[in-house]
This record gives sequence, structure tokens and C-alpha cells, in this order.
Amino acid sequence: MAFAQGAPAQEVHLNGLGWIKANPGSVIDGETRVVVDGNRAEAVVRATGGKAGVVGNLAGRLQLISVAQANSAGLGAVDAHNTLLTVLRNRLTGPVESVGGAATANVALVSGGDVRHLLDATRIDVLGNSAGNVRAIGGEGDVLLGAIGSFQLPGRASANSALVSESDVRNLYAVLNANVADRVTSVGGAALANALTVAQSDVRDATVVLDHNQADRVSASGGAAYVGGGLLASAELTGVSLANAVAVAQSKLRVGQFLATNNQASEVGSVGGSAFANSVNVVGSDSVGFNTRQVGNRASQVSASGGQGSVLAGGLAEVDKSAAALANSISVSSPTAGSGHAHLLVNNQADRVLAEGGGAAANSVWVQQAAMRGSDA
Repeated sequence: MAFAQGAPAQEVHLNGLGWIKANPGSVIDGETRVVVDGNRAEAVVRATGGKAGVVGNLAGRLQLISVAQANSAGLGAVDAHNTLLTVLRNRLTGPVESVGGAATANVALVSGGDVRHLLDATRIDVLGNSAGNVRAIGGEGDVLLGAIGSFQLPGRASANSALVSESDVRNLYAVLNANVADRVTSVGGAALANALTVAQSDVRDATVVLDHNQADRVSASGGAAYVGGGLLASAELTGVSLANAVAVAQSKLRVGQFLATNNQASEVGSVGGSAFANSVNVVGSDSVGFNTRQVGNRASQVSASGGQGSVLAGGLAEVDKSAAALANSISVSSPTAGSGHAHLLVNNQADRVLAEGGGAAANSVWVQQAAMRGSDA
């Protein structure tokens, strides 16, 4: 389901969906519910080299070269107050495939657009969804994909996730619980499984819960591209994998709480970039009062191998062959990280966390190029 007002004066991308939105006065207010519940997708959902969108209850004009999507809900270029955005108990068994754009399954998306919009007292729930075989291969284009910015070769695959970009967020409560993702693959972009991304946003008083999610076989490989948005920069070969993970990039974070418990991830890999399993990554963001608790998470076979370039992904900078593999970890990389951080890791297990040409961290708190005051780990 989508809320958008169309006009030729403004054109923005809703996290890779490519809808046209305008009318900055659009408002959703007063206990509005947007629900995608109990849908089944067993057939092939495919878009190749053209404009396409296949979803129950999605509307809008698509501007990407290729978009394939199923069982998703989105808010674009609107002010939302006291709104519930829910993606619940959806099942995807047939492949969702995009060649030249993005593939999306069981995802909640919010984008403010060129004119910043307010998301206030809003709850996002992604609960009990199952997705398998979501694949995206990039083509020429310029898209905004959650925490990933400009691609020469875009290709984002996302399953059971919540993506927020270019928004002023107040009093947000987001829960990703009991989701299962398997075989989420990206070539030339990002692979997101049971993940929350926040990019280019001002976030205050946010609570994020990731609980009892399972992600297997999540992989990304890069193409010749420049990837912005804070996770990667100036890389010749790029690819980011997020499994049961939170990524905050190029944003302001005031009083944020992140709780990750009893999540399981296996076979999470990246070629030419970074792989994050059961992890929280804050990069290029100003943060105060940022607290994380990671308890009882399990990760195995998390790997990353680098390409030629400079990669900033929570622990690497200006290396010839760049990669980062993080499992059950917290990564903060920002010159203005701020104060009042508290990070707790308890009873997490990691096995076979490997990085070729970069760094690997398991059950760790990794702080780089950050000034942190009055903080505990």
C-alpha cells in the first residue's frame, strides 16, 4: 500500500521504488493504519529492463529501470502522525527478481523526499514474514535505497525489512520479529534481510527491536560503482549485506535504543564490501544518548572480501583491498559520535567470521574516528 500525491513539480525516489510524489502539505494523521497482512506470493515476480511493479496494494509511477516487489507498504513525501505501518504474516515462495533495479519483498518503506517530512509517534511492525529467493541485479540508473545512495550499477534486494530515508523521525517504535529470510542476493548493490536502515534523517526518541529473526544465505557483490549513504564510499567494487542488522547512515540520532535478541544468521557474505550479521552500524552520524543491547544472538559463516577502493564500513578506511565482516557487534564510525552511549553484549555466539583484505569482528564493540564522552561499553 502506498500514500503519495502526484504532481510534475517534484520527483523523488522512495527507497528504490521510484514513485513520483509532491504536494508537501500531504498529511496522514490520527490513528491511521496501513496494513499488509497474510498475503501469499507463490508465482514468479520479475522485472527486467523496464518499469514494473507487482504487489498487493501498491500504487504509483515507477521511475527505476526495473522494480519487482511483493507484499510491501510505503509512505512517500507525507507527514505521518500516530500512524501504524504493518507488514505481517506474509509468505513469499516464488522468486522476486529484478534486472536493472530493485527487488523488494515484505518491506515497510518511508521516504520524506526532496522536501523533508515528519514521521511522529509512528510505529513500524515487520512481523512473522517469510521470504525466500529475492534477487536484484543492477543496471544503469540513480536510486536511493535506504542506507545506500548513488549507484552506477544499482541492485538492491530486500526482504522482511524497514527502510527510512530523508525524514524527521520523532517517537518512533519499530519492531522486526520472527521473520525468516533465505537466499537474498544482490549484484551491484545491497542485500538486506530482516534489517532496518535509516539514512539522511533526523531521529529523536526511537526504539528499535530485532527479536527472533532468522537469515540465511544473504549475499552481495559489487559492480563498478560509487556507493554513498555512509556505509561505503569511493569503492571500485562494492557490495553490502545486512542480516538481522541495523544501519544508521548520515543522520542525526538523539536518544535511540536498539535491542537485538535471539537472532540467528548464517552464510552472510559480501564481495567488494561489508557483511553485517546481528549487528548495529552507525556511520557518519551525530548521535547522543544512543544505547544498544545485544543478547543471545547466533552468527556463523560471516565473510567479506574486498575490492579495490576506499571503504568506510564501521572499521575500514583507505585500504587497497577493503572488506569488513561483523557478527553480533556494534560499530560506530563518526567524527561527531557524541556522548551518552551505552553498549551491552551478553551471551552472543559467533563462528567463522572472516575478512579478506580488511577486518573481522565478533561479539565486539568497534569504535573508529569517533569522539565519545560519558559512554559505557
